[in-house]
Amino acid sequence: MTNGCPSDCIHIQYGRLKVENEYICQICGTTTFLPGGNRYAEGHHLQPLGGNHHGPDILENIIILCPNHHAEFDYCSIAINPNTLYIEHVDTNDYYYNRPLAYQKNNLSMEFLEYHYFLYLNGKNI
Repeated sequence: MTNGCPSDCIHIQYGRLKVENEYICQICGTTTFLPGGNRYAEGHHLQPLGGNHHGPDILENIIILCPNHHAEFDYCSIAINPNTLYIEHVDTNDYYYNRPLAYQKNNLSMEFLEYHYFLYLNGKNI
C-alpha cells in the first residue's frame, strides 16, 4: 500500500498519467514508438523511492520521460531548475540546456523538483 492506495492502484495511475501526457517526454517532447504502433514512456521519481531518499510513490513526484532522459535523470546529469523551470544539464552544449520543458504537468510538486535539483547540483547518482 502507498498513501492508502494498493500498489496495483498506483500502477493504474501511472498508466493513466502516461496516457494523459500522450507518452511524450517532458524534456524533449518526443514519443518512443514500439512495434505495432504502441507508444512507450517511463515515469521517473524525482525524489527516489529507495536508498536514503524515501521519496513518496505519488503522482506529484513523477515526471514522464523517454528512456534516454530517464537515464540522464537517474545519473543526475540533467535537472529542472525549480526557479525557472528550465532544463539544466552537466553538458552546457546539450541541445536541451537552458530550454523550457516541452510541456508542464499541472500536478508536479515543487518540493520534488527541488529535491532532484539538489542531487543534480551536488553530482549525486541515484
